[in-house]
Amino acid sequence: MIQAKMPDGKILQFPDDTANDVVDQAAKEYIATLPPPPSFGRGLGLGVRDAVQGVASLPGLVYDAVGGALNLGGPPSKPRIRTARENIDSILTAVGVPKAATEDERLVSAAAEGVASVIPGMGIGSLLQAAKSAPKLSQILLANPSTQIAAGVGGGTAGQFAAEQDVGAAGQIASALGGGLVGGGAAAVARGSGRLVASMMEPLSEAGRQRIVASTLLNSSATPETLSAQLAAGLANTEARLPGAVPTLGTAARDPSLLSVESSVRAGALGPVAQSAMSDADFARNATRTRAINAMGDNLTPEARGAIIRQGLEGAESGMGARVGQMFRIAEDRNTSRNSVQPVIEEARNATRRFDPRQGGGGVPAELQKVIDDIAQMGRVDVTQAQNLRSRLGEIAGAASVSGNKSLAQAAGRISTSLQNTINDPRWMEAVAARRTMGENVGRDATGTSASANILRTDQFGAPMMANVAVAGQALKSPDAVRQVMRASLQGIDDARTARNPDVNPEDLFNQHRAMTRALRGEFVENLMQQAQTTAYFTNSAGNIQRGLSIANFNRFMLDNNRIAQELFEPKQYQQLSRIASDFAEGSMAANTGATRNSQSVQNLSVANMLSRVGNGMLNPDNPTLRQFASLGGLLKIVYGSPEVAMRDMLTRSMTDPEFAQMILARATPEAVQRAVTRLGFNAVDEIKRAGTPGLAQQVIRTSTGLN
Repeated sequence: MIQAKMPDGKILQFPDDTANDVVDQAAKEYIATLPPPPSFGRGLGLGVRDAVQGVASLPGLVYDAVGGALNLGGPPSKPRIRTARENIDSILTAVGVPKAATEDERLVSAAAEGVASVIPGMGIGSLLQAAKSAPKLSQILLANPSTQIAAGVGGGTAGQFAAEQDVGAAGQIASALGGGLVGGGAAAVARGSGRLVASMMEPLSEAGRQRIVASTLLNSSATPETLSAQLAAGLANTEARLPGAVPTLGTAARDPSLLSVESSVRAGALGPVAQSAMSDADFARNATRTRAINAMGDNLTPEARGAIIRQGLEGAESGMGARVGQMFRIAEDRNTSRNSVQPVIEEARNATRRFDPRQGGGGVPAELQKVIDDIAQMGRVDVTQAQNLRSRLGEIAGAASVSGNKSLAQAAGRISTSLQNTINDPRWMEAVAARRTMGENVGRDATGTSASANILRTDQFGAPMMANVAVAGQALKSPDAVRQVMRASLQGIDDARTARNPDVNPEDLFNQHRAMTRALRGEFVENLMQQAQTTAYFTNSAGNIQRGLSIANFNRFMLDNNRIAQELFEPKQYQQLSRIASDFAEGSMAANTGATRNSQSVQNLSVANMLSRVGNGMLNPDNPTLRQFASLGGLLKIVYGSPEVAMRDMLTRSMTDPEFAQMILARATPEAVQRAVTRLGFNAVDEIKRAGTPGLAQQVIRTSTGLN
């Protein structure tokens, strides 16, 4: 085996019978492929070539445009007009200027050409500035040479590296653009805030996305400097909402700007996914209120409630009647005095004057006249006689009231009252007072104007004159009505216990009172729910259906019936009603913040701002750079597509879950808060567009014209 060691250390091997000429020729051919040894002269020559090619790239663009047009328009047999780069390359080679031979040399040359490519643009800018012509263009061409040079280095190196990897023409252009942006951005970072590279990387990590969303929330807030504190205070104020209720971020923070943003999200500003999430949050809050209201009800029908209330009042009447009867019996047993009926006769004349035929009356009804005559014949009466007479007068008044004869009922009542006042005995007066209290409570008097009276009134056959379905409404028609019904029930229990009447069990009355109270509360809650509910049904993303609740209708009902609720409910239950009202009040902030005509545009703008920060403006479809370099925009959209969706979801969750938003806002830096307060801040994209675009454009030109 013949072995030949080459200058780079490689060993070439040949069979033993290989001729020396063959071995020499193979060695020469291999050595010819080796790069020349580095030297100062070679490095200088390569630098000259790079400088010439870079400086000529911009002027060569005009030459190439003309040559390309001629190549397209000429006959196929006509020789192709070579590009400016090819011509300069041939000239430099002909005069002996070395050419990059290795990958490393080609990458270094590409970077050097990128630096040199900035020179023509800056030269044009200097001429325009000297001529005081096109000041804006000259400002762009001359702005921040370091950024332009960095863009040139980055674009040239990246484009050449792509060429070494055989990625194709489109890949080389995209690489040059990306490298130029990174290079220019790196210079802007070094010169400015150091934010570009970090911002480009932020969306690719969970922590970075959280910081971006936190910045978006701050920028959407009316008071970003206190947003975290306001949110913490709102979350701590649990008395403002029902247990388990989750307010939105804007509601918890009491932030009108965020409420407006949320309203726009409900209108679709962030797309259907976010819109559905907001709807689900509203659905859940509505369901919490519905459950809280229904939990205070009794699930009975109005007819069943009416029967329970009537039974409770009848039981209360029996308890009070037992006590009144006991007191009158005591007065009768212990009193032997007799009292003159002369005052009663005088009252009877006055009470029956309307029946006088001389005044157009029809005469005193016979049954009433018989009682008056009996009183006159007695002259003087004791307690027992007075009670019997009053019982007869009561029957007359009751029958007259049922039949609608108010004149007779009133006359009998006046005479009975006069008899009652005639007896001058302390025990009698106590019994009379108890009887008067009973009348005030159950109200079964001649007028029938009280709630209890209307409920307990019967017809001539003893049947209730009010249907059960209307009883609860009668008891809840006013605070006085509720007060009377509840007072009557409690008084009946107390009187039954005092009377110790074997026919009236206080425990039964107590159970009836509890059932009656539950029925009244159930009716109140049902009325509340009927008033609060809207006619609209809506669903959540899981397909559940429920009726909506109107904040305005709930508040209106509670305003009109608050005193009734205070009479009807115990303190703890009333506190629950108050908490439901507070929950509605908190929700009214969102209900009263509608999506104005421009609010959706405002929200879209805030989303665009977020996406602008994601890629420092490159994801914004309105960005001029993105429109100019569509291929780069597509690449960025591919790279940042998933992070963008993740951030939209994170932003939506922050609005619907304030505790999550609190965690996100904790990721915001003091600088982000300050930028939100001032609505100002460093924008690396503006730096690139203002200073790096000329250098970046040179790389596009150089890379494009260098492709075969």
